[in-house]
Amino acid sequence: MAKVGYAELHTHAAQLGQFDLLVCNFALLEEPLAPTLIALHRLLVSDGSLLIQSLHSLHSLHSLHSLHSWRACHDAHYRDGWRVEAFACLGEGFAEPMLWFFRTLESWLALFSETGWRLQWLQEPLHLLSSGREAA
Repeated sequence: MAKVGYAELHTHAAQLGQFDLLVCNFALLEEPLAPTLIALHRLLVSDGSLLIQSLHSLHSLHSLHSLHSWRACHDAHYRDGWRVEAFACLGEGFAEPMLWFFRTLESWLALFSETGWRLQWLQEPLHLLSSGREAA
């Protein structure tokens, strides 16, 4: 079978089979995302699970003190929209910037609800200054 992208999931679901677990690891970066999330239902057994790992909506806040400004992703406003990731902090090997669609936490939750998913667990990263933990 040829490589299947998100746009083809609905068409090829029967050929791909059904799974107990689907994992989307930093992979849901496009817009619109609803058709993909709807198509993923067909790839799961009746009691299957979808695991999504993504950046937290506030991942790029410059400091704990800037939480009141609600800015994320390279100082852009905290609202849905396209962003460009340049990978500058990763050094060599990431020469090409990547376009991706930023979603607020509220937007993610609404999208799950609209596409028939039920959130069972949400784990947010802890900032070392707010968690009471010390850096190793």
